[in-house]
Amino acid sequence: MPIGLAPEEATLPAERVAQAVDHYQQGKTEESHIDAEAANQVYENPEVTVNVSIDDVGVNKQKETGRSPAKHR
Repeated sequence: MPIGLAPEEATLPAERVAQAVDHYQQGKTEESHIDAEAANQVYENPEVTVNVSIDDVGVNKQKETGRSPAKHR
């Protein structure tokens, strides 16, 4: 049984994105508007997705004798 969501389940519906863009652009100058290309992209639904950031620090193994909480207060 696969774990996860189908792409259409993890994205915001186009009409919800359009409503958000319309709301954002109300009362703003043309220069501040979101362009049509950005408004028509696929956006992940933050309610069902996560962001993962992996840094390039490579730690092989943590030392058995690490810092003691009493030492570093």
